[in-house]
Order: sequence, then structure tokens, then C-alpha cells
Amino acid sequence: MIKAKYNVDIIAWCTDDGPDGKKMRRLLQAQFPWLIALLCWAHQINLVVGDFLGVRRSTIECVNSALEVIKWFNNHGTALELLRDEQKLSFAGNCWALILPAYTRWTAHCQAVTRLLKIEVPICLCWT
Repeated sequence: MIKAKYNVDIIAWCTDDGPDGKKMRRLLQAQFPWLIALLCWAHQINLVVGDFLGVRRSTIECVNSALEVIKWFNNHGTALELLRDEQKLSFAGNCWALILPAYTRWTAHCQAVTRLLKIEVPICLCWT
């Protein structure tokens, strides 16, 4: 029997779809039939996108190359300052930061590559 340590009203429980999460949802629904026990869909989407990228080797290589460019600029202050100045000239005073995503956050990877593409022209101008 599951006993609550605190007197708190809980209406839902969210877990991933691993074996421990499945068992916990099953036990919770047996003990508390009124409780909403859900899968974490953000986690599920991350898994699906990870599987998709794993199948498309060229996509992985492209993303890895983009992340190398982002890391290089973020680790070289003079080049990063030059890129910022070039962005201000190219985008009427606006400047966007390069995003280095967390390893398991596929949405952040998408945003990082999109941002890199957005500032492609200033990067090329810095390179020349």
C-alpha cells in the first residue's frame, strides 16, 4: 500500500515509459483509481526525434558540424565579438547569441541550427 508522507491533494502523475514508470503508473492506478497517470510526451517526442536522427546519418553529421561552429565561436572571444559586430551591421543593430544545446534536448538542437542559419551571412562575412 502506498501512503502519502504529506497531506497534499495529487490529481495526476507523469512518468517516462521505462519499466519502473510503467510499474509506478500501474500501482498508482490500482491504489488511487481517480488519479490521472500519464506518459511524459515531451520525453516520448525526444526519443522519436533521437531515433529519426539516428537513422539519418547525414543529418547527424550536419548537426555535429553546426555544433562545432557554435562551440568554436563561443570559445574564441575575439571571433565572437567580430561576429557580434558583423551582426549589428547586417541586422540594423540586432545581435543573436549562438545556442549550445543540452545533449538530450532535440528541440534545442533544432533552435541552435536554425539560429546558426539565421546568422549565416554575418558568419561568412567574418570568415572572408
